[in-house]
Amino acid sequence: MRSRDKILTACLVLYLMALFRVTVFRSGFSPEHFLETGILNLIPLRYYFIMLRNGDWWPSLYLLGGNIAWFVPLGMYMGAMGLAGRRNVLAGAAGLGISLVIESLQFVFGTGYADLDDLLLNTLGAWLGAFLEQYLEKRLRNRRGNPGKTGEKGEAGRRDN
Repeated sequence: MRSRDKILTACLVLYLMALFRVTVFRSGFSPEHFLETGILNLIPLRYYFIMLRNGDWWPSLYLLGGNIAWFVPLGMYMGAMGLAGRRNVLAGAAGLGISLVIESLQFVFGTGYADLDDLLLNTLGAWLGAFLEQYLEKRLRNRRGNPGKTGEKGEAGRRDN
């Protein structure tokens, strides 16, 4: 594993620690509440509509944007690791999988709402992160005057930064 990849992986670990701290292991977390207070919502956009109907625009936008933004780094990591042409699909799958773990833990420990919206928005965030990384990589490559493809096997497609 190249040093660049080691740094990216270390950043991923720190990111995941922060993500789980903010979403699951936050104030109110206690193993004593195991399967006692979890709330499950399987109705898409239910709480967003309730907040909007009550005039709570800011919390609604904050939750919507936050659920997307918190998963963009995951997608960017997946893209940066050069998973060839499948990076966008794999980023979305990773976002869905990690979000499912988080939502399950929130339900089990009662530290948040286990919400279908979160699964969808987190997946979208990871997917957008992969596309953003791809776009930024292409811009950087064009700026350097190197139009070659990355993420392919062999020396021609290898990224050396």
